[in-house]
Amino acid sequence: MADGPISRRNDSTTLRLYTHNIWCRHGDWDDRRGVLRDGIRALDPHLITLQETVVLDDVDQVSELLDGYHVAHSRKRSTDGMGISIASRWPIADMTELDL
Repeated sequence: MADGPISRRNDSTTLRLYTHNIWCRHGDWDDRRGVLRDGIRALDPHLITLQETVVLDDVDQVSELLDGYHVAHSRKRSTDGMGISIASRWPIADMTELDL
């Protein structure tokens, strides 16, 4: 493994995917939010899958982390709003949710 910064290929054959368990709003969310937001921006992924995201009427945890992405949230969520979210640099044209 090479030392130093991550090398990025910005050609049409490279797809950068980022996945992360956000751990709801547990721990010190105010501090974690900033670290996560900055880290995701630095990685600049094309597709993002996030587990344990909170979406309620007045809370969208993913919108606190991402700018410039198209986002789809799972319809099935726990009573505290926890579920799965997917974000894409490209519009999400269709979505099928599987019953696991």
